Amino acid sequence: MIIEYINQDCSMTLEEGLEEYYRSNIPEVKQYADKTSLLVDHDLTHVIFGLGTSIEEESLLDTWTLRGTDITWKQIYNYTFDYEFKKLIKSIVKDEGGWFKLIGVVIKCMPRKLKIHFNRIPKMKKKWPFSNVTKDMMTRPINELRKEYGIEVISY
Repeated sequence: MIIEYINQDCSMTLEEGLEEYYRSNIPEVKQYADKTSLLVDHDLTHVIFGLGTSIEEESLLDTWTLRGTDITWKQIYNYTFDYEFKKLIKSIVKDEGGWFKLIGVVIKCMPRKLKIHFNRIPKMKKKWPFSNVTKDMMTRPINELRKEYGIEVISY
């Protein structure tokens, strides 16, 4: 399956990109998102920053989210202790071979994480609204939103 939303110049709307994101993942991703808006907010960051759900991409998304969005510490806390999110993480850790393997993947991603931190995020014009994406934004093309916010996806 070809995934369009990961391309810098993707002309799909943000809503279409989110739909594609759900179609390109295991059904549980959408099922968890249907239960809590916190996961929908997170899923929208996957789309706007052009990342899938591999462990590497989740690690890269953490960097984008912490510095490139307006997420608050309270939201991070709520997100971390959300019941549905904890179930999803437990499933991912098990499927990926445990915490030691995941830590190794994160370490391997460090050069790209640093590129995002020191190169991509400083070039952003404004932070992405983590939990305040409007209906109007959902109907706008992803490439226009990326241009407005100064988001340059990292090639993967």
